[in-house]
Amino acid sequence: MTENTLEEQIYQFIKEQNLLEAGDACIVGVSGGADSICLLTVLAGLREKMDLKLYAVHVNHMIRGTEADADESYVAEYCKKLGIPCDCYHIDVPQLAKEQKLTEEEAGRNARYEAFARAADKYGITDYKVAVAHNKNDVAETVLLNMVRGTGIAGMAGIPVKRDRIVRPLLSCTRTEIEAYLEQQGIQYCTDSTNLENDYARNKIRNQVIPAFNEINTQAAAHISQAAAYAAMYDTYVMKQVGHFLDEHMEIRKQTGKTDAYVLEIGKLREQDELIEDLVILELIGRVSGGRKDIGQNHVREVKKLYQAAAGSRIMLPHGGMVYQNYGYLCFEKAAEVARDVDRQEIVIKGAGEYILPGMGRMKIEIFEKSVHLDLTKKEYTKFADYDRIQNGITIRKYMENDYMVIASDGSTKKINRLFSSCKIPVAERLQIPLVASGHDIIWAVGVRLSEKYKVRPDTKRVICLEYIPEGENEDERADQSHDI
Repeated sequence: MTENTLEEQIYQFIKEQNLLEAGDACIVGVSGGADSICLLTVLAGLREKMDLKLYAVHVNHMIRGTEADADESYVAEYCKKLGIPCDCYHIDVPQLAKEQKLTEEEAGRNARYEAFARAADKYGITDYKVAVAHNKNDVAETVLLNMVRGTGIAGMAGIPVKRDRIVRPLLSCTRTEIEAYLEQQGIQYCTDSTNLENDYARNKIRNQVIPAFNEINTQAAAHISQAAAYAAMYDTYVMKQVGHFLDEHMEIRKQTGKTDAYVLEIGKLREQDELIEDLVILELIGRVSGGRKDIGQNHVREVKKLYQAAAGSRIMLPHGGMVYQNYGYLCFEKAAEVARDVDRQEIVIKGAGEYILPGMGRMKIEIFEKSVHLDLTKKEYTKFADYDRIQNGITIRKYMENDYMVIASDGSTKKINRLFSSCKIPVAERLQIPLVASGHDIIWAVGVRLSEKYKVRPDTKRVICLEYIPEGENEDERADQSHDI
């Protein structure tokens, strides 16, 4: 390799992929490692040729103590030597990860992109690119990691060359080429000791798997990266077909106070080629789960089990997503939006009075001695129960796991979710039904059924009257009709 071969290779890649144009302002992420030092060096060499305005950003993650401080000092000095403004930020990534419930890797990535934005604000630049130093080895590691976790085509596509402001000029190079270039130029770089530890999955692939592949073929990383590029093209094509199918067959249901629900007829979905069928499911899982992170074929298989399941059957998806079967249709929605109400307001009934149920309505409670003139006519929103049979207190809340109701005089019980299913109540609606409960023993599922256990009997001494007024309704204007079973 001649001295400037890699520089020319990167320059041609930038031009072919239209990563940077003449006059661009470019913020370069510089950790101090071989990849980022190579990127900064090459872009500095192209600065005049491409009329680039370069700015460097370094983030001290406050993980490696004095070692990280030394990296920061080196980056600052090297940028000064190149005549490139450098901004160093100290961000406590472990604390950030804890607060945001993220991995340190995820929190660190977020911290770096926040730092890029802060630097842009400082220099008053609004139209800019961010150059980061991913290379072919990073692509290979990402592809293998995604495959191990159970990815589809999108995961095999690896790391995109550009996305929004982000550009990756070194995706034309392997790590071996980068390190050889720096050695030829006599340029030092820092080594992050945490990259040598095999506590992280990516590090195991980097330090153990890729070297094993290189023993078979020294171009292993480059070949995996090339395969990823083809996978990206395949993914682009098939996702267009997925888009066409969704445009034609998917119904988007607007839901008050919640995110949209995506509804598909199972029969239409099963008519598709298996690849399109699976990708449609993956796409919809991603929409209600905040992206495709941690989503794989195992989730697709679980969703497909709903094809033959009973109406109302559901599965929970990563990151707050949910899908359920509703009489021949699959309904995808963000469970977290529903669960927000469920989490978990419990109204404790301490005696007679009127209780406000936020987001639902009101419950009027009366307790009195049984009267021979008690009107036990079935009413949808007014129920009478044997007060003395309630031993574990009374709360009003929404559905929880393990809730049940006594449905027969012999004491037979049924899980509440099974009761809802037998009444053909859609899953999303179930989570909006107020439950009068004594622990997990449900006294009354409002508008659905009163427990057999708590019905007024000849020997009942005290009666509790439960009157529910839905939000926005006036009890004087409401016709109290019979719909219970």
